[in-house]
Amino acid sequence: TVGCARCHDHKYDAVSQREFYQFYAYFNNADEANFDAPLSGESAAYRRNRAEYEQQRQELLAPSREAIEQFQKHWEARMLHAWKHPGEDHIWDRKWELLGLVWGGGLGEGQLEGTEICKLSWEKRTQRQKDDLMDYFLPHSSILDPKRYEQLKLAQIKSKLDDLKSQFPLASRAPAMQAAVNPRQAYIHERGEFRDRGENVDPAGLACLPTIPAGDEDARLSLARWLVSAGNPLTARVVVNRYWQDFFGTGLVNTPEDFGVRGSLPSHPRLLDWLANELVDNGWDVKHLHRQIVMSATYRQSSRPRPELTERDPENRLLARQKSLRISGEAVRDVALAASGLLSSKMGGPNVRPPQPQSVIKEAFGSNPWEESVGEDRYRRTIYTFILRTTPYALTATFDAPSPQEPCARRDRSNTPLQALTLLNDPAFFEMAQALAERVLVEPFPSDRQRLIRAFRLCLGRQPTVEEVDQLEKYLRAQRRLLQSRPDHARSMLPLAPATAPIAEVASWSITCSVLLNLHEFVTRD
Repeated sequence: TVGCARCHDHKYDAVSQREFYQFYAYFNNADEANFDAPLSGESAAYRRNRAEYEQQRQELLAPSREAIEQFQKHWEARMLHAWKHPGEDHIWDRKWELLGLVWGGGLGEGQLEGTEICKLSWEKRTQRQKDDLMDYFLPHSSILDPKRYEQLKLAQIKSKLDDLKSQFPLASRAPAMQAAVNPRQAYIHERGEFRDRGENVDPAGLACLPTIPAGDEDARLSLARWLVSAGNPLTARVVVNRYWQDFFGTGLVNTPEDFGVRGSLPSHPRLLDWLANELVDNGWDVKHLHRQIVMSATYRQSSRPRPELTERDPENRLLARQKSLRISGEAVRDVALAASGLLSSKMGGPNVRPPQPQSVIKEAFGSNPWEESVGEDRYRRTIYTFILRTTPYALTATFDAPSPQEPCARRDRSNTPLQALTLLNDPAFFEMAQALAERVLVEPFPSDRQRLIRAFRLCLGRQPTVEEVDQLEKYLRAQRRLLQSRPDHARSMLPLAPATAPIAEVASWSITCSVLLNLHEFVTRD
């Protein structure tokens, strides 16, 4: 809502550029940090060894801290000087810039292409680039004693840390935020340009909203308490509107990204206020809010189209019916895993890399390997899938997952041929179809028809009609006849199946189960 004020006073809302950067100042003094978050089974060993590990780690890092601080300050000063004085000779500064690119984890925009360094993995390459560049020109600089800059060698530091970690059982880690170790002064960025520093500002709220109480406590804590205070109704309204959007496809305010004067008015303002008050009065209990919504008569309406409603209210803003919604990209994979019986119920832990086509891996990750997870990790919920900020997981991107590079207040929902082709042809989905087939084949049902009813209920959560079972049974028999006459074709479909398995039978059931996973109803909430 306030984003326009980054470069200038907001043209519509009562938010000045100064207020934007005053509010930004709260977040400017926060650092990303990873904290130990031991899972069950890790706690006892973690507490027993933590003190000794931390002492040795601090002793290992202490000599390098001063050198790193000097180097960082000098690098920032050289870059700012070069930007402010474009007419000067900055050959030396360009070398500093090259080092800065590597320091920040980049690959130097091709300056080192073709060298031996580029044959290394990304992690080792970044360390070697930085270390080699420092060997190239830091010995000739006066900012560090030659003996001190050796303490900046990333490869050496990481090797020592890795050796230390191997000696102690460590806990799982969780990303979080913390107050900045070295507080930063916020200032107005002229025209939104981060290098063009204007007047200094201190943390403060927006004049158009309730005042953030000042106190002796940390400014970020004051902001956090204000966000959920009874005197600030905006947060609860935005939260309630987002959940309503998830359940109905459209929020009571259908511009969830903008609650300013340019945003839409709520379709049911009294309902929005009542739900917001309910959320606050119940201690921000989200489960209580969800229960209220899904047990309401409004939510439990049929989504079947009714011509008279479509004509009077085509966008269903009056909520006279429910709305069919294609489930999210992450849920598409998860419900297929659940129906097949493969879904892992494991909670927490590091991210995983489920299968995806090699062509996608090469395009998205280049020479960096995508080592597919094995065992239970191969079938974990999609929320645990590793993604790069520049590269979402390909399967979820096909089903409208947003870019990881920017916030997303609402997702698009499309229905494209590529989505149908993914469900039909992606090896991961056929693996799930095969697992579903094996699941119903091992269960003690006396007939194909009963097995088909079981598979249908696992996928769609309802009893099939007689006509639906008839069609599936007819299709199964046709596939069985075809594959029994072509055993080599059946074997090629199931390369990992045991040699003793009835290949034609498993293959025909796998194809039939794939039909169920491809139904519109399977990926749609009606």
